[in-house]
Amino acid sequence: MIAFAIIGPDGIPTGGGIRRTLPEGAVPLTAPFTTADLPRLRWQDGVWVERVDLTPDPTPDPEAFAAAQLARARLDAVDRINAATDAFRRRFYTDITGQDALYLEKRAEALAYVREAEESGEPKDLADYPLIANEIGVTAPTPWQLAQIWLHLSGAFKSIGAATERPRQIALNAVALARDQDELFTIQDTFTQALSRLLQQDL
Repeated sequence: MIAFAIIGPDGIPTGGGIRRTLPEGAVPLTAPFTTADLPRLRWQDGVWVERVDLTPDPTPDPEAFAAAQLARARLDAVDRINAATDAFRRRFYTDITGQDALYLEKRAEALAYVREAEESGEPKDLADYPLIANEIGVTAPTPWQLAQIWLHLSGAFKSIGAATERPRQIALNAVALARDQDELFTIQDTFTQALSRLLQQDL
């Protein structure tokens, strides 16, 4: 996981988070700094430095400071949970631009093909099924077999999505209610264990 910041023209962070890969245009946070330190940092000449333009609060409010720290920690926890879910799902989904939409189109075409084949017999040509026509001989030798493969994969993707979405939502709800960072660590650990158990199941 990579901690990062989005930098404004003056080098002052305008946002940040933690992701599996570094977002385009972001700057990585190097040790010992974390995303909790962003409000007091500036990116200057290729390195992180402490800001000297900040006016110290003469009467700091410990409760407000603790609340701000917890809020940032919650955001980091959400980033980690979503990134872990993303990494898990990538084990099964092809991660290229537009692939999710293509999966849906393949499922729709497979359903239509099977419906026509069962009701009227297999069609004489594949003019109405361009995706099937394009993949015959690559993934499967016949339109019927290809349609069945796509429907099976669609069912598997749905199962994976459902299996990961429940623990993800439970974890995110718990993060929103967490009272301290120790509780956040426990939530993330519980979520990681839940994903590990899913790997042992036949999804």
